Amino acid sequence: MYRQKQQLHITTAQKQLVKAKEKSARYVPGSINLQIVGNGAKGAPASVYLFTDQSRYLFNCGEGTQRLAHEHKSKLTRLEHIFLTRRSWHSFGGIPGLSLTIQDAGVPHITLHGPSKLSDVFHGMRKFVILKHLKVDAPECNQNGFYDDFVLKIHYLPLRNDNSSDDYPVMAFICECKPRPGALSLEKCLKLGVPKGPLLGKLKNGEALTLENGVTVQPDDVREPDDPGPIFLVIDIPSIGFLISLRNNEQFKEYLNKSHIESDRGDLILHFSPESIVDTEEYKEFVESFPSSTKHLVLNESNQFSGYVAVHRMQWQLNQLNQQIFPILKEPLPPETDDFESSPKKIKLNESPPPQMDEESEPKKLQFAMPMTCVHLRPRKCIDRSLEVRPNPSEFVKEITDIEGVTEALDALKKDRLHATPVDRSSQYPKVVFLGTGSCIPNKTRNVSSILVHTTNESCVLLDVGEGTLGQIIRFYGDKADDVIRKLKAVYISHLHADHHIGLFGIIQKRQQLLCDKRASILLLAPIEMQPWLTFYDSEIEPISTEFELIDNRSLIEDGLSAEKAALLGLCSLRTCGVVHCPSAFGVTMTINHDQPFKLTYSGDTKPCDALIELGLDSTLLIHEATMEDELFEDALVKMHSTVSQAIEQGHKMNAKYTLLTHFSQRYAKIPRIEQHLVDNVGIAFDNMEVVLSDLNDLNILYPAMKKIFPEHWDDMEQKSIKRANKKAAEHQENESNLLIENKEKKSN
Repeated sequence: MYRQKQQLHITTAQKQLVKAKEKSARYVPGSINLQIVGNGAKGAPASVYLFTDQSRYLFNCGEGTQRLAHEHKSKLTRLEHIFLTRRSWHSFGGIPGLSLTIQDAGVPHITLHGPSKLSDVFHGMRKFVILKHLKVDAPECNQNGFYDDFVLKIHYLPLRNDNSSDDYPVMAFICECKPRPGALSLEKCLKLGVPKGPLLGKLKNGEALTLENGVTVQPDDVREPDDPGPIFLVIDIPSIGFLISLRNNEQFKEYLNKSHIESDRGDLILHFSPESIVDTEEYKEFVESFPSSTKHLVLNESNQFSGYVAVHRMQWQLNQLNQQIFPILKEPLPPETDDFESSPKKIKLNESPPPQMDEESEPKKLQFAMPMTCVHLRPRKCIDRSLEVRPNPSEFVKEITDIEGVTEALDALKKDRLHATPVDRSSQYPKVVFLGTGSCIPNKTRNVSSILVHTTNESCVLLDVGEGTLGQIIRFYGDKADDVIRKLKAVYISHLHADHHIGLFGIIQKRQQLLCDKRASILLLAPIEMQPWLTFYDSEIEPISTEFELIDNRSLIEDGLSAEKAALLGLCSLRTCGVVHCPSAFGVTMTINHDQPFKLTYSGDTKPCDALIELGLDSTLLIHEATMEDELFEDALVKMHSTVSQAIEQGHKMNAKYTLLTHFSQRYAKIPRIEQHLVDNVGIAFDNMEVVLSDLNDLNILYPAMKKIFPEHWDDMEQKSIKRANKKAAEHQENESNLLIENKEKKSN
């Protein structure tokens, strides 16, 4: 039944999108806008969204693109074309999750433009990215090739480093907006004697008119000047060899010459090139080769803020409950007040601004991009910074302290802590940091599954590694993030659903970069069915085979991880069991023995499962998925997940000292509904929450205060619960009535 409903939903959505597309398909749009989704800051993707009233295009789609787009209301549900500058995880790591989401939204077809072999990526992902309703094309993008529609003509510039054996692994794009006829000028019409009324419509449609006085008026006589269409370039240079290839490209040379002849055109260059390349003298010289009126936006790690505002809002608000469990994130934020307020918010594309001087008194052409920087290509032709996101922590705190009853609840919590015996958390292990506590797709407050467990001061382990895990680590630890990645000894993957492992390659690449020649392979504990995807990625995308040692989760059911390998991870033991979710789904338990034994059990995704109870018997801490609230029991049964009460009951049955609930459906963006009497030894996991043993006693007392600081969310869930209950009661009453009628009919017969 669930699959039939899903099929009907997708089919209906596809029909609606096709109909909307047909209505607007054959005219040059009057509005074309570029929006910076991710600016490439540390822990954030670099991606740009182009949208008109009829078409949508995305340039690069790194990990986290979908989450940022959702937060800033960049609707990707009508996306049809993705242009990729590189065949690398940096450029397309967000596509697996995004493709599943737009399929569910009813998008019937998507085209990938970029370097060769892009279509092979979906073949490699076929075990966990199942696209039954979305067709994916990846045409060959050769030299002199282009994509053309009623909005844009995009020229492909394949680039090759002479030192590389790969055929054109990098692509640049020259994007020309289609010319648009000038709008009808009422003033010119009246001046030539054309009266108001239906005759204006004829001129607007391109028809010539002969007036009563014999004068013939041509459409061009009464139009504003035509809009020739601005041009923007997308450039991503991973090494200087590719820069040489671009400068030698005949199409690029032709473009550059023309841009100097028509220097008032107001072109825009989007630089995805990494900071290490942009800072070279060769690249600076390259930037200087463009006309002074050309605007340059940089999307790389030199940008300071990632754009995840909601993450900071949630953390500042939870921090008021407990500063140790919910520490302030270490990501640097833009100042709340700076010269942003006085600086111009809209910069025309076709004007040469006065030189902006840097510390070395050199003209500064490159501008940093912020998430939600917009470029209006038509009609206004300007860079618009008025919507750029800037977190304001004082406002975040005020949002909750202004709520009735919150100040009193916070004061009560502070009094409780005053009477508590001070505990040194710094030396306590394990430390458990939740990096993703949502299910299926990320939303602005809960990322998808990932938990970091510090087993010792020198070792840590990841339990699942959903998309964006690396970014979560960078935001949580700031300057210390690299040290955490160096200490990462193992990654455990519970099952093959994409939301539990898409962040793996980002972690592997970062670790590879940090350890260089000193690196030791990481232990990858995962279902063996993951091997083909790893092999494909290693052979077709980037070499990673030396970075990990794959151990099948099945091999850990009976005897567990060897004592030698467990010791390397800071563990006494590690064992798995099969759980009830999808084929090859596993739960895991780890024993950590420092000052006192600590047994940690993690369910992964599962229905209530006896094997997990047996494996986790007498756990110190059970971390269990609680995807659905209790009234959605039937949905949980169909999707093979647990409800909140079922997860808590699992903890009781295994005699777990504490239970932390995670993997919440995205309908519970803030907190799930739990009956207060069930909260004795139960806590709710949030992203960016760190707990040690001494914190676990306090988790249950936070729940009443959480309900107070998120009242709108709580009331909304209560109302939905009442509606479901009323609907269920009505259905029951209807069934009872039908049964009575059937019985009467039987008796009368």
